Amino acid sequence: MFLGTKSSKGQASIDLIIVLAISLMALAIVYSLYAEQIQTVGISKESFSAKTAVQKIVDASNKLYIAGPGSSTVVYFEIPKNIKLADANVVGRTIAIKLSNDSFVTGTADANFHGTLRDRVGKQAVYLDYNGTNVIISYKDFELNKRNISFTAFPDTNNSDSIIVRNNHTSTATFFVQNSFSHGDIAFAASTSTFTLAPDQLQTIVFDFNIGSSAYGNYAGSTTIIGQIDDTNYSKKVNISAEVQLDLDDVIIYPLNQSFTAAQSATPTKAFSICNNTIKFTDLSWSAAGTAGGWVDAVPSFSDLNAYACRDFNLDFTIPGDAAGINAGTLTVDYNSTESYTSNISITIG
Repeated sequence: MFLGTKSSKGQASIDLIIVLAISLMALAIVYSLYAEQIQTVGISKESFSAKTAVQKIVDASNKLYIAGPGSSTVVYFEIPKNIKLADANVVGRTIAIKLSNDSFVTGTADANFHGTLRDRVGKQAVYLDYNGTNVIISYKDFELNKRNISFTAFPDTNNSDSIIVRNNHTSTATFFVQNSFSHGDIAFAASTSTFTLAPDQLQTIVFDFNIGSSAYGNYAGSTTIIGQIDDTNYSKKVNISAEVQLDLDDVIIYPLNQSFTAAQSATPTKAFSICNNTIKFTDLSWSAAGTAGGWVDAVPSFSDLNAYACRDFNLDFTIPGDAAGINAGTLTVDYNSTESYTSNISITIG
């Protein structure tokens, strides 16, 4: 009996080992197939990107050939990180880009090429010029990693963004940053206003935006990067778009800043509104201060404001006969026992 039992256990162990061996072999086969599939997908993506780049260059070259001597264009394309353009061949009318599996993607143009593709990856621009004999491949000026900056911010905050400049030319280039983003509510500054780059060298420019307390709404403008290369100026514009949103208090008086011009002895009336962004309040208390605040005939008398509601009201002003210059003041509402909101008033006598 004992011998029989041991024999059964031994047979079971052998069966288990066989099953495990078969499972491991199956897993190895599946992993091998999966790895081959991943590699195939990677090569397929490389091939597509390389074919796109080659075809763009060939098509552009053919258009220049048809247009005749003196024609030129720029071609934009992207090269994946696994492709080394140092291994690309530009011979006669043919361009060949080598893939990571050592195969080549080729294209043939109507005219001979002269020049090489620089060994870099990512987005790039190549300049083509036809001189009647060859299509010259070159990297004439400079490139930016982006041409648009946009952001959303709140008043009394700072925001920053950056761009990267690359000198594509074979000569050293001097660069200048020209600011065309001019808004009183947003102070704009660049980390550098001028710099020099050797061929293929990079420079990061940081743009800082200081959002003022009265900023609100949309602001647009630009900054221009000018590259001076071999006595020739090249320029690229960077568009800037900012949206300043209000960091809402529970209660807000609109307008946030009431500015107007009035004559001596005048009695202007100005429209205001107050908006509630939370629960109902029944304890509103009003006050006006400063020179302009002292010219308010009477502050609002209502003390209640429904939840998530707005209420319009007018303020009547009486301007003294001897008033002059620019006069500041405030309109303040106290609520919820300990909280308040203040709107600024500015009256220019003229």
